[in-house]
Amino acid sequence: MISVFFSTVFNDLKAQETGCTDAPLNWDYCYGSNELGGTVFTGTTATDIVTLSFNAGTMEEFFDFITFYDGSDNTGAVIAGPLDGDLTGLVVQSTGQNMYVEIESDGSISCFSGSEVAIDADYFCSAIGVLGCTDPVAMNLYDSWGDGWNGATYTITDVNAAVLATGGLANGAFELGTLCLVDGCYSITVGGGTFDDEITFDFADLVGAAAGTYDVYIGVGDCPILGCTDSTALNYDPAANTDDGSCSIVAVGCTDAP
Repeated sequence: MISVFFSTVFNDLKAQETGCTDAPLNWDYCYGSNELGGTVFTGTTATDIVTLSFNAGTMEEFFDFITFYDGSDNTGAVIAGPLDGDLTGLVVQSTGQNMYVEIESDGSISCFSGSEVAIDADYFCSAIGVLGCTDPVAMNLYDSWGDGWNGATYTITDVNAAVLATGGLANGAFELGTLCLVDGCYSITVGGGTFDDEITFDFADLVGAAAGTYDVYIGVGDCPILGCTDSTALNYDPAANTDDGSCSIVAVGCTDAP
């Protein structure tokens, strides 16, 4: 079940909808001019996450924006946005029980004026699968300024440093995609452009991540962290989960032969 609370500068309407444990619900919304408000999507249990999948919807380019926050208000981490233009095909997923979606519009054209397409989005209490792929992994690219990644790229490698995928956002505010990867550990590096601070991306369990390098495990498990795993050693590393043979063991007693 998901609870949905709507609020805008025009009213204080609050509504609750249920049933998404059995099937997705639909969010149909036509935004107006001079709007600054948001919608909170909340799963019933603490283990729920929220996924929004857009079937249609447009925001006036350069003037009206939609932003997705990981939490119950706009103090949470930005998952995606601010986005304008065509939202069709966009999929946004929270990391926890709440997602806050905020719309900010100017005083000119809007959906309510008949100039933009109303938002039509399905929302779920869980992650959604990707048809045709037995191991679906999100690879979604976002740019907060809406002009692409300005030369930045992503590179995904496996544990043998083999490059499996590379790319970037050539232009626009977002690009959605998926990868089919077998279970295992992967490294993803994102960056190298002119304005890397505008970049966020989703890759597997990483949602709304900033430019940088990350180790990500696909499936159930952890990426290896090499180090000494012997707690009695001088150089014991509590963060390590894979012993690299570097342990320096303390010798107790006299070691000089008579």
